[in-house]
Amino acid sequence: MTDLISKEEVTEALSEALQEAMVEMPEDDILVTSCHTMQADIMGIIVNTCKAMPDVWQKMSEETQSDFLESIDRQVKSTVEKCVKLIAADGRPYVFAKVDQVVFKGGIEAKLKLDKNPHEDGAPSGAHELADQQGQMVMIILPDLEQYESSEEMKPGADADQPDLPEMEDRAA
Repeated sequence: MTDLISKEEVTEALSEALQEAMVEMPEDDILVTSCHTMQADIMGIIVNTCKAMPDVWQKMSEETQSDFLESIDRQVKSTVEKCVKLIAADGRPYVFAKVDQVVFKGGIEAKLKLDKNPHEDGAPSGAHELADQQGQMVMIILPDLEQYESSEEMKPGADADQPDLPEMEDRAA
């Protein structure tokens, strides 16, 4: 008898676990909104990954498992970055910019290069809103995305195609 778990069972278990983890809070709280957004995005990643699996995990080669883990890692990292940015914006207009140069002369001058394209969430780039602020004070928020990244040791790994043999205990006679 094998202990293989179907894709549907995995999807259902993950869905239930994510729903149980949610705490009831007011819906207008930006953190709650972000958590709901992240929950839906991560559930989507999991469901799409389960649908794309050619077979159950235990039957996939180590290489195929590694490919799936890399894909999940990229998608989850992107989702976490999106959520961190959403929380940092806290409903305010925002722009994404690359810091091209910082000069310390008679104050601090920063040269920013903005992305002209709309944000991933479809919101406008914010370039016009920034231009309207010329001569005014603005607040620059620096989200530290690295603090939300997990180390390689924390990430799950693929199962070896040929696992180690079980160690035999010395049997004393």
